[in-house]
Amino acid sequence: MSLIEVVDALREHVQQGEEWLAKLVGEHLPALVAEAEQLQSSPIVQSLEGVILPPEAEQEIVNMIGVIARLLPAPPAPEPVAPAEPVAPAA
Repeated sequence: MSLIEVVDALREHVQQGEEWLAKLVGEHLPALVAEAEQLQSSPIVQSLEGVILPPEAEQEIVNMIGVIARLLPAPPAPEPVAPAEPVAPAA
């Protein structure tokens, strides 16, 4: 492989990385920020901020959340979306 081929391959990989990063920032980052803001407002999250718990305590909390989740009513199933009607080709 020549030096030119290596540089071209590197340039292509960098360009693909830039495209991936732009897609990540444009599409996924806003949703992640919104989710983080929602979690940050939770009193449970706020009470655990900066606290380091032993693994046993974390497992007990996970078990307790599982019990609570099973006691809550299940959320309603999403309505099925009807497929779009096919568009007749223009004559």
